Amino acid sequence: MNTAPDPAELIKRYKENPHPRQGYRVTLAIADAPGPFASLEAYATYEIQGETCLLPRDNNFNGDQVAPKRRSLPVQFAKVSETEYVATVYTDRMLDADYYGRGVCHWESTGMHVRLKATGADGETEFIAGLSGEELSSGGRVSTYLQKRFYPIDSDIPNMRAFGQVDRNKMSKQLKDGDLFTLTLTSRKIEP
Repeated sequence: MNTAPDPAELIKRYKENPHPRQGYRVTLAIADAPGPFASLEAYATYEIQGETCLLPRDNNFNGDQVAPKRRSLPVQFAKVSETEYVATVYTDRMLDADYYGRGVCHWESTGMHVRLKATGADGETEFIAGLSGEELSSGGRVSTYLQKRFYPIDSDIPNMRAFGQVDRNKMSKQLKDGDLFTLTLTSRKIEP
């Protein structure tokens, strides 16, 4: 009989830092979109570094690590204009603590991403762009090129996730600039 702890219960142990200090202002700029985006969701992601602070792998039948190592937390963007949004993302939002009695678990920001839809309705294409943890903490700027033809719905693939391409040169030469729009994420450290 497998008596491994339930990961859904374990993740409830993890706490947010009540006083985060490493804040970054993230700006989302939308250029040449084929229409408006009424639905915007964003998440910051965090990961525990190493496994020594987690439950031992021999605590379950398969020897798998059942303690979750990752956490995604929602980020609230404020609309500045029809094409610009801003948010504050904290890279130290998760609390370093001893969650399992095996030493302090240290969290690291692994980045953030945004997901946009025309209205948010089922079947619509979800356009996705993001910043890695390094891009976020170093004041990065990343433009993601996406195809307009998938807006609002790709009739062949309902609920499609369009990740686009950050390097325009890696896209098909048949795609003209007029076939594309961009989601640009820019990060800037907030000075205390």
